[in-house]
Amino acid sequence: PQDPAKYGLETKKDLQSLLSQYLILLAGNLEMVINDDLEPDKTLIALQLNNEEKETLNNVLQQSYSFWDRAIPEGWNYKIGGTSTIYYILDKLIINSQILSILGALFLVWLIISLIFHSVKVGFIGLIPIVFSLGGLVIAFVAGNLKLDAVTSLTASIAIGVGADYAIHVLVAYRRLSARKEHNDLILSLYNTTGRAILMNAFSVAIGFTALVLSRLIPIGVFGTMFALSMVISSLASLILIPAVLRKVDVSELFKTNEEKGKLKIFSKLFN
Repeated sequence: PQDPAKYGLETKKDLQSLLSQYLILLAGNLEMVINDDLEPDKTLIALQLNNEEKETLNNVLQQSYSFWDRAIPEGWNYKIGGTSTIYYILDKLIINSQILSILGALFLVWLIISLIFHSVKVGFIGLIPIVFSLGGLVIAFVAGNLKLDAVTSLTASIAIGVGADYAIHVLVAYRRLSARKEHNDLILSLYNTTGRAILMNAFSVAIGFTALVLSRLIPIGVFGTMFALSMVISSLASLILIPAVLRKVDVSELFKTNEEKGKLKIFSKLFN
């Protein structure tokens, strides 16, 4: 510092006196602030925040970059760091990559179901529980004004996995029963066997994960709630929407036998 006016002083002597007072205040221990007591060329500026919400961190970072880009002298450079900055960047990376990850996972699930049942249409039908589960999670996040972070972002992956599992079970059962029963009798048999097992599994696991709501860590509580919600939505969508859609299509054409298709028998055997 060489300009006294920047610090509300009139002369360099006043500025020197102010610096001396700061040195006395710091008791000569400047190692955490500058790299050399006599001729420093690096300094550390620490900023303490009482609020580390992502919006607050984003505003602080943007204003800091804007200020230093125009205020720092030519030939000087600066870096912004700290644990809060690291967490903010990680959360931002997770959010930005989440959409791409979900789309990739949906494509893989569609491909696997299409291969299992030898039908592109069945592959799309199998995505119904997943899409509704993801939609329910989005609505819950928006309605509850919840924040997406490293923990809560895992709920999307779980929703995709659970939805695919329930969809495959329902589709396999529907194909097996459709060979010898009409739709109404088929639905009753489906609900009494596979449907009952899916509902028992979904609601028992959902109830177990709601215990996480009692956690003192808010992200863990949100994760437990969203997990339970995805289980319930996936199970209901699989048991209600998939049979409703299959009723509108030609099931005999949709679920051709392996001999008729002549390909990929092993995939069907794994799920029969």
